[in-house]
Amino acid sequence: MIMGLLTLEEFLGNPIITGILTIICVFLAGYTIWQTIYYKKKDDEWKKKIERLLQYTVANAKETRSQDASPGLKMEVITANEIITDPKTADDFFMKAYAAQIDKDYDKAIEYCKKAIELNPEYANAYNDMGNAYYYKQDYDKAIECYEKAIELKPDYAEAYNNMGGMYDYKKDYDEAIKCYETAIELKPNYAEAYYDMGITYSGKQDYDKAIRCYKKAIELRPNYAEAYNNIGNVYQGKKDYEKAIEYYEKAIEFNPDLPETYCNMGTVYYLSGNKTKGIEYLKKAALLGSEPAQQWLAEHNKAGS
Repeated sequence: MIMGLLTLEEFLGNPIITGILTIICVFLAGYTIWQTIYYKKKDDEWKKKIERLLQYTVANAKETRSQDASPGLKMEVITANEIITDPKTADDFFMKAYAAQIDKDYDKAIEYCKKAIELNPEYANAYNDMGNAYYYKQDYDKAIECYEKAIELKPDYAEAYNNMGGMYDYKKDYDEAIKCYETAIELKPNYAEAYYDMGITYSGKQDYDKAIRCYKKAIELRPNYAEAYNNIGNVYQGKKDYEKAIEYYEKAIEFNPDLPETYCNMGTVYYLSGNKTKGIEYLKKAALLGSEPAQQWLAEHNKAGS
């Protein structure tokens, strides 16, 4: 009987046909299992990468630390720098030093500070700002020496104490850092930046409840403190309370829509909580705002075709 006239029963009863169908079924089942394993493995790999990205952004929260320049000169320094082409006085050199820091020419900033100090050996502000330049060069011991000298010359110098606390934090001497912040706050009780920086140090000590209290105090003193909201979000993401983390990241973005690390943090949290589409959307925003970790992650993601 020709194939076209076979009944369904005869067709399925044919041993050759049955064998072919069995092979096809086994192949499809195996392919489905392989696909499931492959895509789960791939998904796990990207989750690990996104976790590393989140760890990086949280670890680098210190980059948003407040490094305080000497009070009273921030607004006028750029204009002054344009006018002072031939600096002669200690104040002239100090202005030039601060302008050099804005331009990220830290060696020139140190040179100008030293010149200011030559002309005025008791110039506490110049020592403080020279400490900041050493901080940006990641020479924390030299920075501490400068802050100590500034405090020796001006014992109530709250900004110098706060800056020195940051250096001890970078050296992982958290207890000494906290002492510096506490002294800064004693001298300047409404010092929001000192509370914020102390929150970073408590996070480093993994004392997250105290960290949150410090960040909230900073926000109480400065209600639009976007970086403090961001860092509270970081604490909650560390606890895997993603809903609470997102709540604080949204507040950070409300007060500063141009904060790339917050978009990066938000993207990673959404991704880890299962909303990959929204996660990638926020990571793209972070990349557009200049977040190098987000740019690198997205480049790898796009290259892999995920």
